[in-house]
Amino acid sequence: MDGSIERLLYGRKFQQLVVKEEEELMDKYQLQRIDLKILLFLSANKDRNTSRDILNMGIFSRGHISQSLKRLGEKGYVSAENDADDRRFVHNYLTDQSKELVQELDRISGKVFQTVFAGFTDEEFSQLRHLAEKMEHNIQTQLES
Repeated sequence: MDGSIERLLYGRKFQQLVVKEEEELMDKYQLQRIDLKILLFLSANKDRNTSRDILNMGIFSRGHISQSLKRLGEKGYVSAENDADDRRFVHNYLTDQSKELVQELDRISGKVFQTVFAGFTDEEFSQLRHLAEKMEHNIQTQLES
């Protein structure tokens, strides 16, 4: 496999960039990286807010998600409510206290996005999105076989 493509797929450099940008925020709020990812997920997916929804991202284990949601709840950033129709499900919601933190996370995400895609034309970005969707489909198909 081509070295540059392999490095892109493994995402090591991208992850290093994200960690570098998020480090100050993690120190300021005394949070872990998973906490920030869950906050971003809940911010972007208001109707997909159960632990299972977060688990389906495929990044974190059930135990890590549970610990993070507990930590975020203790810090007042997330509130949990039982589902009205099915008590087995717990919905997680961002609180007003999380707004400033989520805004800072959005700013950092935007900065990383601009850094990574600097110099891309709209057409190039569209092509990349199409190729990424195709790759994701191929991977999912192989995993399901």
